[in-house]
Amino acid sequence: TQADDPRLRTLAFALPSGGYSLILLNANPEPRALALTGLGTLDVSQASVTISSEAAYAVEGKMAAGGTLLLPARSVASLRIGP
Repeated sequence: TQADDPRLRTLAFALPSGGYSLILLNANPEPRALALTGLGTLDVSQASVTISSEAAYAVEGKMAAGGTLLLPARSVASLRIGP
């Protein structure tokens, strides 16, 4: 996992099923868009996304076109991608 912004932290786990579980942290005081790449043939648009921030807890999120996720300011997101 990699992010160019030191306030964006990413952690990924490969699942036995061939999918991935990801944790994304945004410590920025502003929202940040994060593009998910390098997941092979997995359909990122079908990811299960849950986001918590200062403003909301455990909100279901959606991936944008191209595998981009908008992370609210000071938030954490968990994603489950694939089978």
